[in-house]
Amino acid sequence: MENLNLIRKIAWSYVRRYPGADFDDLFGEACLAYLEARGRYNPDKAKESTFIWHVVNNHLKDFIGGIRRRVEVEILTDADNLLMDSEEMGTAFPLRDPVPSPEQVLLTEERWNETKAGLSAEALRVCDIALNGKEIYLPMDKPKLCRGILRRALREIGWKWEKIWNAFRELKAAFSAL
Repeated sequence: MENLNLIRKIAWSYVRRYPGADFDDLFGEACLAYLEARGRYNPDKAKESTFIWHVVNNHLKDFIGGIRRRVEVEILTDADNLLMDSEEMGTAFPLRDPVPSPEQVLLTEERWNETKAGLSAEALRVCDIALNGKEIYLPMDKPKLCRGILRRALREIGWKWEKIWNAFRELKAAFSAL
């Protein structure tokens, strides 16, 4: 019981680091990790609080990593259910508005063409992968996850870190101006 505050503090640090993570789930996992590992504690090697910190922190990293891998797999397998691809525009519409009006289509197409005209070749390639890539699915409501998936795809085709981040910065600036 005397270590409960330390365990709670570690769980809260993961809630702040990963928005959307449930504190109760993380706290429960942290408590289980501590209970499973407390028999392995050796006072000659480290203070008990250090041992608890390492055990709980490593377990929560694995727990969050497992959730993120499952989410990516679910996203990739449910891609057809989440987006309706618009081939003629080279963009995608969320299913909540599956049939855009002709005015929406025209305005979106005009805005997209204006934006595309001012982008570099690298930024256009990122857009092409994101919008027309059939091999990856990007959850448009989760920008951090999208950037991670795109970053991995670009690294796989040989892009260097600087080139990736420069293209991302350019796209962010272009789309924030819309």
